[in-house]
Amino acid sequence: MTQLRPLYEVREACQKRYEETRIELQPFLAKGTRIFHVGSTALSDGITKGDIGVLVLVASVDFEPLCLELEKIYARVPGFFEAKLGGASFAKRNSEPPVVLYVVIEGSPSDVQRMHLQKLRGDIALRIQYRALKEAFKAKDILSSDENEYLEAKANFFTNEDMLKAD
Repeated sequence: MTQLRPLYEVREACQKRYEETRIELQPFLAKGTRIFHVGSTALSDGITKGDIGVLVLVASVDFEPLCLELEKIYARVPGFFEAKLGGASFAKRNSEPPVVLYVVIEGSPSDVQRMHLQKLRGDIALRIQYRALKEAFKAKDILSSDENEYLEAKANFFTNEDMLKAD
């Protein structure tokens, strides 16, 4: 079972791990690559399963070389993003808190997380819906065998009409 925790309990640890991850990634990043804290732990309120999302935004020419380097220190998460859509996902579950990296080609179909974060930050109704989604999965182990079901539910949430409509 996955324990969902209020953000205020993990905010400091997540911010520290985000900064450590930025430093850890620097030797592998091409000039112009940008890094963002994304996901639930980047919000001001709500609940989290405790992992931290880090978006690494790259130019298309830098995507594959970076992915090859990251595979040496992170586990690739197949299927979360597909390279043909301009994204790849990696995880470091043994860090505290766990880290999920999203390597995304800027402007690609996978380049949506900044918009999602902005929408969630600006719309309390969407944050309440997102919290309800997480609550619906709290009795399952969303970091292992039930992860695909959870990720599918998240994908559906982030592609619903409210998330996609212009501000």
